[in-house]
Amino acid sequence: MNLWMVLNRAFWNRKAKPRFSANVQCLTDGETIGEVSVGENTNIGKSKIISRNSSIIEIGRNTNIRDHVLIYADEPDSAKSNDIFIGNKVFISSDVEIYGPALISDETFIGNKTMIINSDIGKGCLIEDNVLIKNVVIPSNIVIPSRSVIDSTESLNEVINSSNKGDCCEIFY
Repeated sequence: MNLWMVLNRAFWNRKAKPRFSANVQCLTDGETIGEVSVGENTNIGKSKIISRNSSIIEIGRNTNIRDHVLIYADEPDSAKSNDIFIGNKVFISSDVEIYGPALISDETFIGNKTMIINSDIGKGCLIEDNVLIKNVVIPSNIVIPSRSVIDSTESLNEVINSSNKGDCCEIFY
């Protein structure tokens, strides 16, 4: 890569600016760089949201992103984009890392120290603390227990089956 290409890419990366809707609260210690769109009534703590070159990061309405979260959309390959879409009413706890491409659907909770790489998470999911999710599609309304590693369909099915055995709640009157 020659100097002209480096300068050209740096220029285009600076050209893209974050867009914030009404009532967005973003702490000054955080960084939002590149093509980032944030929906109304969203709170962002001391976090880094970085979109490089032509990648896009969209964050929905009424979403809460805590401190020390990294959301990173790298420069896309020629085959596919690395865009990240985060839905409405999503709660992302502290120390979470999300690498594109990724889709986190509405009303999803992501626990502390979770890492999501190249994955789609359905609506209404509960992802507990210390979870690694990589290269999978998680259906809606699924609970992923703490310290799970979900990197294939088989590991996802195993976690779903094991978490549903004998964990019924009973109501006594």
